[in-house]
Amino acid sequence: MAGKIVIMGSCLTALSMQGPRFPVVGETVVADTCFDEVGGKGTNQALAAARLGSDVAMIGCVGHDLFGEQVVQVHREFGVRVEGIRVAPDARTGVAFVMIDGGGRNMIMVAPGANALLAPEDFERNLPAVQACDIIGFQLEVSPGVVEYGIRRASELGVTTLLDPAPARPLDEAIYRHVDYIKPNETEAALLTGIPVTDADSAFRAAQWFLDHGVKNALVTLGEKGVVILNREVREYLTSPKVVAKDPTGAGDIFSAALMHGLAAGRPLVEAARLAVSAAAWSVRTLGVLTAMPTRQQVIDFQKEGN
Repeated sequence: MAGKIVIMGSCLTALSMQGPRFPVVGETVVADTCFDEVGGKGTNQALAAARLGSDVAMIGCVGHDLFGEQVVQVHREFGVRVEGIRVAPDARTGVAFVMIDGGGRNMIMVAPGANALLAPEDFERNLPAVQACDIIGFQLEVSPGVVEYGIRRASELGVTTLLDPAPARPLDEAIYRHVDYIKPNETEAALLTGIPVTDADSAFRAAQWFLDHGVKNALVTLGEKGVVILNREVREYLTSPKVVAKDPTGAGDIFSAALMHGLAAGRPLVEAARLAVSAAAWSVRTLGVLTAMPTRQQVIDFQKEGN
């Protein structure tokens, strides 16, 4: 049975180009493909969780412009509840510029726009949805102060919290004791803990740092190498299926969405993480993010194929 998820985070439009290689400073490279789609870590996670079958509500902020209208419309099309998306009349919707090279690597620059206006009042305005959900997810593309407020309030309300600390920023370390699940990648884990993360062993050390600071469950993703999972009862390393990557953009968000989908549905942590690893691996084979979001059945079929 699908659970209820609330995502509080960023909403924006992503403008993407794929070419043979990245330009160097001062150089122009002709792209092979150009496309746009809604995005932002919050939006990506909300849409991906809904595609998997979860009941999802989004809390975010967009501008009063065409990009903002597009963001809200796509959420509706995916079945995400949009009452929590506030339209700021004097702001522009956030925009991300994504470059993808021929090897499937990406570079991203983000202009937050209206995302910078997301406020504690947006959390309080959507309190009924938060109180009714099984898990609420946060990222760091909005003000860290708003994220910390939301995590503390959700914890006070007894709502399970997940923090995807991307892009990594300094946080008040006291917030960690209110975090039930944290899911950094290796770069983010290194920035937050000061522990260089290069393999599973160092990822476990970083995960232990989070536990020592009060987080209940830590998952450190290692890209194509998989993920480590650590809590007081579980120490697990899951490898990732071998696939040919075309575009890794959004894979981390799809991982977080699938993890929350599994947890909200009552799956054990390792089982939910295994689903997340498969969903992320499935996604990198496709150019773009929206088209790379799998349904639950597609993930199941992918796993049955031996991946």
